Amino acid sequence: MLLHAKRVGRGKWQAFCPAHETNGKHRPSLSIGEGRKSPIVFKCMSQGCSQDSILAAMGLTWKDVLGERDVVAPEVRRQWAVEAKYREWLKEWSHAFYVILTDRPFTFSNVFLSECLMSMYWRKRDRMYPEEAAVRRKRERVYRAIKKWGWDAVIEKWEQTERGKAIVEEYGVKNERI
Repeated sequence: MLLHAKRVGRGKWQAFCPAHETNGKHRPSLSIGEGRKSPIVFKCMSQGCSQDSILAAMGLTWKDVLGERDVVAPEVRRQWAVEAKYREWLKEWSHAFYVILTDRPFTFSNVFLSECLMSMYWRKRDRMYPEEAAVRRKRERVYRAIKKWGWDAVIEKWEQTERGKAIVEEYGVKNERI
């Protein structure tokens, strides 16, 4: 009841943001909802006020809102730690790559070294984001198939798959050559 928020959907509310003046506006700018990483999320659509400033304007802390439990789940903290290590590694990697490209002459060994660094980068990134790696591998397979057989052959092959047949049947579109 502190904000007099109005329910606008399942797990969503709107209210006037207490962290800034409304200046006679009649539309609420604060969106309150249930988050994925934290149980509650405050987002000011008008001024972009931070969640901490919104709580401070109400005279509350995260401990008051959430009780004695941690604000962030342990698995989220672990993911943040892994991402921080990855960002640090990426910073070092990008500096080494920059030095190779700018400070050294363009020779076969330097090109080979830069390709090795790129390979290390993608392997590290693939371990960090496996679903992104799967999408990239699928795109590379499609690219190789198109390069090898051409668009028409790849589309004809796709039309023979279950999904291709379903789409052709649903939309009535067939591969027509011009």
